[in-house]
Amino acid sequence: MAAGEIKTAELAKMVGITVQALGQHEQRKIIKKSRRGFYPHPQAIQSLFGHYREQAAGRAGSSLTQARTDLANAQKDAVELKNAITRGEYLLATEVEAEWSDVLSSIRARMLALASDIAQLLPHLSKHDILAIDSAIRDALHEAADALGADGGEAEGK
Repeated sequence: MAAGEIKTAELAKMVGITVQALGQHEQRKIIKKSRRGFYPHPQAIQSLFGHYREQAAGRAGSSLTQARTDLANAQKDAVELKNAITRGEYLLATEVEAEWSDVLSSIRARMLALASDIAQLLPHLSKHDILAIDSAIRDALHEAADALGADGGEAEGK
């Protein structure tokens, strides 16, 4: 063994990790071999412990650490959203859609009844006049429905 070098197995045993873990550290460029089966001593140990210090301080670019941070943030966001919904600050889209559907159905029914109501209020109008009023109301309702699209979604072109 040349001076200033340590065998892979000895380094792994010294720092308390497996030979495979050393290989992973080498792939991530945390440590570097001096030659096949050997690492520079004490530089390899200093590099490893420097990396471990960074990890402990939360500064290392660990994908596991990042994944845990992302998960914690997502969980925090979910709890905040749930609390906002509980406080009534947000409404579920399905609830809003159901409410508007009920409102629009009521408006449509009332509009379709208008021609009959007008016929009772103004008995002097002819049947032809009432049919013209009914036709105009139905045309307006069809135009409104067409503007919203066949499925009740947004108007085309938006």
